[in-house]
Amino acid sequence: MVANDAQCSYLRGTSLISLNPTEYCNQCFSDQEPDIIQYRKNQFVIHNRLTQKNYAKLKEIVTEELKGKMNNEYKISGFTVPTDQCGRAIEFLNGLELQVHDLYEHIGKVFSGFPIENSSLGRSKFVSLPEGIEWQFLDPDTRLWSKIDVLINPNGNGANLKEGSIIKCRYKGMERFFFVGGKGKELHEVEKRAAYNLASRTFTQRTAYWATHQVGNWGIGVIKLTSLRAVPDDIFNALARLRPVQKVIPHFLYFSLVDYELVKQFLKSIRIDLKKCKGFEVLPGDNGKASGSPLIPISGIDSKKITTICNLIESLGGRVISQNDEHLEIKFENDSYSIWFVERDENQTYAEYVVESQKFYIPLLAIDNIKTFSPIAKAIINRAKKKVDIKKLVCLCLEVTNETDKQFLLDCVFTETDDKEFITKIFSNKDKKSILVNWYNESVKGDETGEEWMNAPEGLWRKLSKLFANEVSH
Repeated sequence: MVANDAQCSYLRGTSLISLNPTEYCNQCFSDQEPDIIQYRKNQFVIHNRLTQKNYAKLKEIVTEELKGKMNNEYKISGFTVPTDQCGRAIEFLNGLELQVHDLYEHIGKVFSGFPIENSSLGRSKFVSLPEGIEWQFLDPDTRLWSKIDVLINPNGNGANLKEGSIIKCRYKGMERFFFVGGKGKELHEVEKRAAYNLASRTFTQRTAYWATHQVGNWGIGVIKLTSLRAVPDDIFNALARLRPVQKVIPHFLYFSLVDYELVKQFLKSIRIDLKKCKGFEVLPGDNGKASGSPLIPISGIDSKKITTICNLIESLGGRVISQNDEHLEIKFENDSYSIWFVERDENQTYAEYVVESQKFYIPLLAIDNIKTFSPIAKAIINRAKKKVDIKKLVCLCLEVTNETDKQFLLDCVFTETDDKEFITKIFSNKDKKSILVNWYNESVKGDETGEEWMNAPEGLWRKLSKLFANEVSH
């Protein structure tokens, strides 16, 4: 759902030492490449061949002065030193008059390569898509890949998308990435790394969480990969290289505690505000405290997402009787429980109910992506012992906050145009009506030539025109 090449490599537990250690150094140097590259906090790669004298001196310093060790001759040439000796190692290398590309310099160069200001997606339009393939788009608000509900037409398939979007499909076992263009050619195929870099320009502000684990005098700070969501390879590679030792912790990035401010500043390059979480909850699927689920304060969640859940509770006859920054207290006639929010792995988007404490733990991933919210809604609905159409009810309760929400709202309208009661309720909500009318004016009426909607399902354009003509006039 969220992984790119570097993240997939990290999840597999590989060392992330590339055969080309300058792979992510586009901005780092122009003419002369360095002799030594600090590839991780405690690991250095010999990039240019050294003289026999310099190599012998380097080996003496590493093994005797720094208590480190040289790499095995069958590995990439380089050496490892204790983490607390990294600063001294760079001082010694400079004393040997070797050109060193240190990790902090690299992070600064990567940071400067990402624009401070973000750009917005363009107008909505109907885009033709090859048939028989599942498509997803990268939502710049949630930074999650979301399924595109393709509209079927005998003459071809298509979907409503915004100009500037990044979409992908899997074809013959390979992922292919496309940029949705403006006038002229609709889809431009791009490489995966370029796709994430382009998408990052449209990313909106979000919060990620750092959790501290202290054992005696030693401690680390960890960030769940699901807290970061989609991250450009250049950014992720730099973060992974900051870990203090070689070991990989699946589904987490980890750092020395002293690097919190550095990581916080670095993540601003892709508009992520890093905060320290208050605690953990060990839930089914978590392997102990170190891989527990960070508790997310309600103040760190979009208020409209909380309102969506409150709307759902109230539509089922329940009440939110209290709310603080930690949880919601829910009351039904014959039932009561609390709702807490946690950061979980991408394969854990379902609600966990702890009987002893009467707590529902809801993953942030599930409420950020409304298309994966159905299992959460179903659990709440079943507990309330109600029989309803889940998709329609969720749509009616939804407070729209991102592009995925808008797509979900549009999909519901597209598929339920003949359900007059449902459509009337949707249009009676002024916020939803405004979103739909703006979309219609931009996408349907804005298609002056009619070419974009030529491949839409037969009769859909006519139904939408009639629907909006009736609803807008009321």
